[in-house]
Amino acid sequence: MIYTIPAKTQAENPESSLRRAGSDLWFSGLGIDWQDFLVKQVELCAHQYQIPMDRAALAVLRVYQAIVIADPSVKEANPWKLDGAFPSAA
Repeated sequence: MIYTIPAKTQAENPESSLRRAGSDLWFSGLGIDWQDFLVKQVELCAHQYQIPMDRAALAVLRVYQAIVIADPSVKEANPWKLDGAFPSAA
């Protein structure tokens, strides 16, 4: 038996939501680790707070911006190893 996984709609896709909240150019300019990390944070935020992906993407983007403004060198760091920078980082 073949099981199909329904495709996520545009509104349910965390990467698309981040690209709309920032821009394609901004998102594409991030390292692959940052892209994966931010997408995961959007998923966690949307699930934890039961909010739409677009709203979660805006919240995560604001946190990312605040962190980068406070310490621009963080853009070069591995986001998976940042200790407590993102409240929902696991």
